[in-house]
Amino acid sequence: MHKHLQIAFVSILLCSLFTTQAMASNTAQKIKVLGLFKNVAVLKINDHRTVMHVGDKRAGNVRLLAANSEKALFEIQGHRVELSLSDNNSVSTDYPDTGGAHQAQLISNGGLYATTGTINQQMANFVVDTGASYVTMSPQQARMLHLEYHMAKKMMMNTANGKATAHLFTLKTIRVGGIELHNVKAAVMSNLSSDKILLGMSFLDKVDMSHGNGFMVLKQRI
Repeated sequence: MHKHLQIAFVSILLCSLFTTQAMASNTAQKIKVLGLFKNVAVLKINDHRTVMHVGDKRAGNVRLLAANSEKALFEIQGHRVELSLSDNNSVSTDYPDTGGAHQAQLISNGGLYATTGTINQQMANFVVDTGASYVTMSPQQARMLHLEYHMAKKMMMNTANGKATAHLFTLKTIRVGGIELHNVKAAVMSNLSSDKILLGMSFLDKVDMSHGNGFMVLKQRI
């Protein structure tokens, strides 16, 4: 009799486990972008339309990090996903848990590690540059991010293209993957030719870096 009770108890546990897993899989949502504006995205989540502003969070751990008229950057269960109106397919929120909180994983492209993130909640494209003392950008990039730097401290800096004038100032926030840093020193350099913002040592000094097999992992010190 005791053996029969044990078998029945195990059966109940297994049924409960399978039911829980089925319920978890049913919580996945399909996301499609219907409209994009500055700091706002109009979405279709499953069969429902919704409007998200930067910083808003929806069920399924979906957070809007940045948006403009061309694309939107989401964080979905610790994963960064960039979508535009031209993306015909919906994106599922059913991501595996990779323990990505407070870290970012970058893929090598020709020896360079590039990624998309945000500066003051505005979308930005970065490339890791350990040779740059600061997070460094061109005047054009700074204007696109609506950064007020003209009255900041001015100095001369040595670059691969020779000496250049730079304005030094402080960014309120930079977010890359699951890493968010505040009050990061940055420079706007007059002769910078890169189409990406240099993720320099004023950011990298605050994280732990490791790389191998074509990947770089940044981990925030907390």
